Amino acid sequence: MADLLKTLEQLNLTQYASALKEGGYDDLKSMISDFQDNSEELKAELVNEVGMKKPHSRKLLRHLSSLSQLWVCAQHSMSTGETKEPTTATTSLDADGGEERDELSLLALRLVSHHKRMSLLRRILSFHETRNPKHYINLRSSSKLFHSVLRPPPLWTSFPHSNHATLQSLVNRLEELRGDEESSGNVPSVLFIEEGVHSGDGWYVKVKKPLSMYGAGCGKTMLVGVGLLIQGKKSDGIVEIEDLSIKGGEGCGLYAGGGMNVIMRGCSIEDFQCQGVVASFADISCDDLQVVGCGENGVFANNNATITLSGQGTTIQGNGTKGESHHYGLKADSSSTIHLIHPLTKEEISTNNGGGGNWDEDLFSFHPSFHRIVQVSK
Repeated sequence: MADLLKTLEQLNLTQYASALKEGGYDDLKSMISDFQDNSEELKAELVNEVGMKKPHSRKLLRHLSSLSQLWVCAQHSMSTGETKEPTTATTSLDADGGEERDELSLLALRLVSHHKRMSLLRRILSFHETRNPKHYINLRSSSKLFHSVLRPPPLWTSFPHSNHATLQSLVNRLEELRGDEESSGNVPSVLFIEEGVHSGDGWYVKVKKPLSMYGAGCGKTMLVGVGLLIQGKKSDGIVEIEDLSIKGGEGCGLYAGGGMNVIMRGCSIEDFQCQGVVASFADISCDDLQVVGCGENGVFANNNATITLSGQGTTIQGNGTKGESHHYGLKADSSSTIHLIHPLTKEEISTNNGGGGNWDEDLFSFHPSFHRIVQVSK
């Protein structure tokens, strides 16, 4: 009767306490069962036998409906092992100081509280942008609550790696496993490159299959003396590169030449003998890209390619150090385009480049349809 009285107090229906008791309605759990069996019959009994006014009966029935749904959740949780609550009646102290509650009431309260916390946390985290999965993984492992709220991350591995002396060796192994149909579903799709200076064999680390590569931050993770060569077909997927610096190689900093598209965020490319970023028969999207001090073109789109630049951290400066007039800070051939996402302008981002200058002016630049370096909306 204690639980029923508590419910009547919450609903301001204590005037019916005696009538409910006299009518045999002295147990909240039994009333929930009656509601589940036949809610219309219970409604008629409350009005006709207990003498409850119809608006008051509807208020009580709505509350019983809510408790019934919680009871179903509780029974499901217990049957599936999602909760460790005991199956026998328990006794606890409530906030008012000492009233007994049966297992249903306790579990219902815990479920409501837990779901509210989970819902609130998911809402908060929806405003927290975490592009780098390493940050996501660290957040998820920081507490049991975060672990239960956040979905599992994709499969990942990291470099340096105990079984691979070079970054190319690790990438080759991942691609080898990706080609194996039996193991392809269990191959990491994310590669974290730890903070530090990393070199390689030859001019490039070659990537032939979709892969997401993340450093510890631009200026913290550095690939020195080696660039990235992205191969593979457009239909294969996308290569993502984020939060690292690529510096001082004999070739180009980033060359996408096989058709597979590239997304690059928060990266710098510096002091390459040839070009900074090149797209040929491929599309590259760069956010907050810095290309500095390369010998030839800073950014070059050719052979039906599109390079998209965005982000206020974007800068293309001091390139064309070989001094040849056909090299520019920004260059696109007649079949290709460089898109600058508003509010970026070529005058703002491409500065102090040698050779032919900061950008290659179109042959027919007086007509907008011939422009190959254009500002576009997002």
